[in-house]
Amino acid sequence: MNIVETLKNSMPLMTAKQQHIAGFMVNNPSEMCYISLKDFSSQVGCTEATAIRFCQKLGYASFTDAKNAFRSIQAAKAEERFSVSGAYGAAGASVAVNEDFIKKQLEIEKEYTDALFSEIDLPQLEAIADEIQSAHTVYIVGRGTSYSVADFMMRRLSLFGIKAYAINPEEMTSLQSSINRLSPKDLFIFMVFPVYYLPIINVARYVKEHGANVIGFTDSSDSLLTKHCDQCLLMGDMHKGHYYSYASIMIYFNIILSMVQLRTKEGDLTRFKAILEEISHPDYQGSDYQQVSPL
Repeated sequence: MNIVETLKNSMPLMTAKQQHIAGFMVNNPSEMCYISLKDFSSQVGCTEATAIRFCQKLGYASFTDAKNAFRSIQAAKAEERFSVSGAYGAAGASVAVNEDFIKKQLEIEKEYTDALFSEIDLPQLEAIADEIQSAHTVYIVGRGTSYSVADFMMRRLSLFGIKAYAINPEEMTSLQSSINRLSPKDLFIFMVFPVYYLPIINVARYVKEHGANVIGFTDSSDSLLTKHCDQCLLMGDMHKGHYYSYASIMIYFNIILSMVQLRTKEGDLTRFKAILEEISHPDYQGSDYQQVSPL
């Protein structure tokens, strides 16, 4: 029995105050994965000691152990999404079933990519390219797979002489060091997707309040990140397929990076924008354009 089931089964025997605490946990399982004890106590209106005692009555040694129980639930859900056998039959399924799976994935990728190109906002991407090039230092923040993308972005920007760092918010020493060096000329790029990692949201709020420019890559306008961004790129439904796709991030970033590279060559940049506008058109059938410049 997981922690949510335990809470639901125990609620009829709880006091009104305990039911209020339990209700918050049950209704906010994603937030429970990363919320601090201080923020949790403030949200439910109890002392930190009361919150700890409540978790102990549930059978957990500490508030952190209770949070880990919620993380286990989210991890199990993620594993279920990644399981081919869960969606398409047991291991050893027929080749035909596997082919159907691949075809479905291709259809989803095409649909998603077509929608992405039809919604590209070139002036916004140009503005972001300008911010990247004019920043004193670019910090790219991501956790888990997003950190791998952040590291890739950092390495590509470095090739163009841009001072950039990739930051994993779970490495507190590196994160604190970056924040301590914060200046209004710095640019922070945050990648935040469900399940939202609340410490990243808190960092975005902090650096924004202290004058840094903030760009966000997130899934929707309802994301907790959007209100702390100067500009926000929305990736849409990234988990329509069998896995959580980062293709849209890489497409956007490669376009932005090309603009960074070409912005001092007005003719090349104008031509590059013309190509993007053409391939974004619904009737585009392909062309013989050659690569503008190697990246």
